[in-house]
Amino acid sequence: MDLHRHPSSEGRPMSQSPKPAARLTPDLLVRKGDVHAEPPRRVEDERLVQLTSRVKTSTVDRLREYAHKSRVSKQDIIEIALREYLDKMGA
Repeated sequence: MDLHRHPSSEGRPMSQSPKPAARLTPDLLVRKGDVHAEPPRRVEDERLVQLTSRVKTSTVDRLREYAHKSRVSKQDIIEIALREYLDKMGA
């Protein structure tokens, strides 16, 4: 017999007590208008190639902030900017 456990607490350490049942509180409720679904991303016709680049931290911070505000992914922002730059340069 284990001297550190009471027979009624079999299967759980003596220091843990049973957890109370979960309660539904107002902060767990979500309004129907707050929930939205986005259409699936379009399938790219072109093959993707991984490109690694080094970017200043300040630029990454600005990118993260803009992506958050505009709700556009960082990847999409970079792809658009790169495409516009290449078009501008005549490439």
